[in-house]
Amino acid sequence: MKKTLLLLIFAMCMCVSSTNAINATNNKQDPKKEKVKGILVSGIVKDEQGNRLKSVIIMVVRESESDISFGVESGEDGKYMIRTKNNGTLMFSLNGYESQKISIKGRDEIDVVMKKQKSNF
Repeated sequence: MKKTLLLLIFAMCMCVSSTNAINATNNKQDPKKEKVKGILVSGIVKDEQGNRLKSVIIMVVRESESDISFGVESGEDGKYMIRTKNNGTLMFSLNGYESQKISIKGRDEIDVVMKKQKSNF
C-alpha cells in the first residue's frame, strides 16, 4: 500500500513538472512576433476647409532599424485608428498635401488638418 501511494505521488509530481516545463516553453515569445505595446490612437483627418479626407496614410515613424514599420489608411469618413508606443511619432501623408509628423506624447486622440502643397509653377 505504501509503495503504491509513493508511486502515485511520484507520478503526479512528474506530471506537474512536465506540464510546467511545457507551459514555460510555450510562453516564450518570438520578439519578431511581439505585438506593439502602448496605446490605441484614433482621430479624424480633415483638409483646411473641414472636409474629411479618405485614404490618408498614417505611419508609425521608426525610431531605430529594429522597429517594425507599419501603418493604416483613413477611411471614407476620415477616421483612423492605430496602435503605437505612448511616446511615438505618427506621419500623415496624402498626395497633394504636405506630410506632417506629430508626436503622440501619451494622447489617445489626435485630429489632423492637412494643408495643400504649394505649387511650384
